[in-house]
Parts: sequence; C-alpha cells; structure tokens
Amino acid sequence: MSLTARSGAGEERRRASDGPGPARRAGTGTPAGLPKRREGVAAQTADGDTVLLDIEGGGYFSLNHVGSRVWELCDGTRSTAEIVSAICDEFDVAEDVAMADIQEILDELEKENLVVNA
Repeated sequence: MSLTARSGAGEERRRASDGPGPARRAGTGTPAGLPKRREGVAAQTADGDTVLLDIEGGGYFSLNHVGSRVWELCDGTRSTAEIVSAICDEFDVAEDVAMADIQEILDELEKENLVVNA
C-alpha cells in the first residue's frame, strides 16, 4: 500500500511504502479505534487509485488500489481488525502482512490528519 503526500506545489514529500512506519502501542491512536475519514478531505478515484485533497491544509495525497480500499473502509464503523479482515477477503494477502500494511497506511493517514477516531 502506498500513500504519497504532495505539497500544494506538487512536490513529493514521502511515500509510506518507502520504509517502516512508526511503532504503535496497543490501544493508542486511530488504528486501535474506529478510523473515520475526516470532514474537509475531498477524494477522487480513477482506475482504482485515489487522490485526497486536504481542503483546509492544501496538501494532496495519492493512494494506490489497496490504499484506496482502506480509505473507503475508514467510515467510523469498522475497527482496524475489521478493515484487515475485509482486505484479506478482497485481496490475496496474508493476515499478518495485511495488518502491518494497514497499520502503516492508517499511521500515515492519521499523521496527515486525514482520518480521526470515530
């Protein structure tokens, strides 16, 4: 999964898949709760990829196909475990791999204030 953050000027800042994400403590932050897309973030999907625009901050972000599906599932009604289960059902991926990747993408989405805890 990949989250590419870009400034309003279009410069690439980071890609979640470029390295390991920060370690998470159990029960802290959005990934342990019910991740929900933050209001004020516009999303446009084309060919399975999604571009997010933070209307307030002006940054835009690109999600690949799997990251786009994770974004869709962040509706505030599903836990991280439920999102992992859905991704495992929809894509050919082992649960431990999906959990690590989804944790990483949720960490990045939270860091960029694109998702909040419902």
